[in-house]
Amino acid sequence: MNFKIHDKLGTLCEHCQHSTIAQGTGGEVQIWCSQMYPSAKLKMRVVKCNDFDDRSAVNRREYEDIGWVLRTDKRTGKVGFEPPKKPREE
Repeated sequence: MNFKIHDKLGTLCEHCQHSTIAQGTGGEVQIWCSQMYPSAKLKMRVVKCNDFDDRSAVNRREYEDIGWVLRTDKRTGKVGFEPPKKPREE
């Protein structure tokens, strides 16, 4: 997956679920990555990362909560959709 970085900080971490970004009033920025063990403070601008996880992407659980299920009636052999169950509580 390739991204062009056109953001305020110029780092891939701005879009990653594993990052924590703190910005001070003077413009100083600190970035921590929770994907590393133990969590690490990054001292560089990240432009490529093999553990990048886009925070704006829909995850599998969200798709399962809204998706309709395809079922086959064992008695009649008819195939059809049934609505999703109520959303799971987190």
